[in-house]
Amino acid sequence: MNTPPLTPHLLSSFRSLGANVRAVPRSTRQRDWRTPVSPRIAVRDEVFELSVPEGARAVVLDCRKTERHLVLSLQNPGAAPQRFLCGFDERHWFAAAVAGSTVPAAKDSLMPPQVREFAQRAGVRHADLHRRHTKAFFRQGEWFFLATEVEVDPLTIHRREPLIRPGGGKPHIVDELVRGRSEMVWHHFMHAPSGIADEKFRQLPDSVRHAKGWNRRTLITDAVSVLARGAVRHSDHATIRLGTWHRVFINSEQRPASLGFFD
Repeated sequence: MNTPPLTPHLLSSFRSLGANVRAVPRSTRQRDWRTPVSPRIAVRDEVFELSVPEGARAVVLDCRKTERHLVLSLQNPGAAPQRFLCGFDERHWFAAAVAGSTVPAAKDSLMPPQVREFAQRAGVRHADLHRRHTKAFFRQGEWFFLATEVEVDPLTIHRREPLIRPGGGKPHIVDELVRGRSEMVWHHFMHAPSGIADEKFRQLPDSVRHAKGWNRRTLITDAVSVLARGAVRHSDHATIRLGTWHRVFINSEQRPASLGFFD
């Protein structure tokens, strides 16, 4: 399937950030041929890849060269536009689904309400809210860590434990982690990216249940009670060190089907 070339404005906007972007075709597998082909964005090998089928549009709404971020709108006829914050974070390029048509508004939409409220109470200026370290919190990628005073039962502490966003991804490894209430779920990158319980898994058609890629994961059902202490490591980010217990929050991104990898 061919894909139209990217517009000069879109190309120049990405290049002004120092980013590479290319148009790629989006294949449609036989099993989902009834589903309309929508525009998609992904980051592969440090290159932004865009699939913009005929009739769809990719439009840059805001570009901040000095911040190395832009807001991209993917527009498909008959569907609500989807917006993505594209940019550079510490060591790598990323794309995140956001609300807002400007870079500041997009960043604001990713901050969990609990983190924003805590930061405001701590007196963090709005201009500093999107730093990776403030007097209110640490941030590493999509994870926020807020200092708290709490007593922890040593028997509940997990050592060198992974933090993984819903839907999967490269884990952040925490020296000491206390997990909140949780349940074991079945996860599949395509059939159940957010995880499903045993009962729903057993109700799936045999062809789906026997597909390759299923695994069992722990799904946190009370994220506010997740606590972290010590070093937090990730190959894409500088290691942070939490000297005391911190509550853990994930950013507010909702990952739509138009954000991901291409077939």
